[in-house]
Amino acid sequence: MVPAIFISLPRRWMRWDGEPLGWPILFILVAADSERTVAVLRLIWTVSVRVRTIMRRYMPTNIALDALRSRRGLKWGIPAMLLAIPYLYAASLLMALIHGGAPRWLFAVTVILIWDSFKFIAMGPVSLVALLRVRAAESRERRALRRPVGPLVRL
Repeated sequence: MVPAIFISLPRRWMRWDGEPLGWPILFILVAADSERTVAVLRLIWTVSVRVRTIMRRYMPTNIALDALRSRRGLKWGIPAMLLAIPYLYAASLLMALIHGGAPRWLFAVTVILIWDSFKFIAMGPVSLVALLRVRAAESRERRALRRPVGPLVRL
């Protein structure tokens, strides 16, 4: 039986049998109290922003990626892709330890290591494209400075 709160959902959010499509809609709309729902969503948003700020400031991979995104660091994007190898190796070692009987909370560390390796792998092509765009802009700027200026006009 479909709860009354789902009766007003648009048709595209419903499956053919009348059930809501997907858990996010179910999660957001199950709370009959809209003030509570807004408070919970605001709390989730705030916590995620704080965690992102802490990760951005103190985690080594994020510090390295910020340095790679600078103008001086763009040329190091492709070699930085090689940093993914130790991260993937550490993740494989942790998986072997977990399968050997280590605590299961190490899965979280494994996921973080794999995610960090993907960030370095993706940063290579991204930095190459950014470097090409920056060099093209600098070249246009140099050409514009070399162009002669028209005759001076006396007033």
